[in-house]
Amino acid sequence: KGKNNFGIVGAKYTSDVLEYVDFYQDEIVLAVPNNEHYNWASETVDIASLLSNKFIFRKKGSGTRLIVENSLTDLGIHLDNLNITSFIDSNEMIKKMIELELGVSFISKLAIKNEIDLGLIKTYRIKDLELMRNFYFVYHRHRTLSPIAEAFRDFLIDWKGSKLD
Repeated sequence: KGKNNFGIVGAKYTSDVLEYVDFYQDEIVLAVPNNEHYNWASETVDIASLLSNKFIFRKKGSGTRLIVENSLTDLGIHLDNLNITSFIDSNEMIKKMIELELGVSFISKLAIKNEIDLGLIKTYRIKDLELMRNFYFVYHRHRTLSPIAEAFRDFLIDWKGSKLD
């Protein structure tokens, strides 16, 4: 709608006017409360064993939800198969709900780094489910970026290149 010059997003959407610059890869993990109930021996769990858990999901439009939903569908699991208790718009709210033991969720490992370090949340990977996502700098390809936004875009491109070395 022209309100923003650029954005940082976690998923690409088909568009003739948006240009995406890939600059960072993150892992989406299953985040659970750090309590005795979720004291599994392995860092990887079978999705079938989780179907009875209360799930907290992002609302439609979230890049995280899109990736998780598509990956689950590839395994033959639809959202209707999960015990979803809430659809939430905010990662901060999801983190608090997990800490309060109201459910589990798929969330960016980067987004819960502090909660992991503080011992509030534990994470697991799901067997046969590869949940990696890229972050993109996105802008309108037919509009000129401000010099600061252009410098930021170029910084991200250079930064990604240095991370690959």
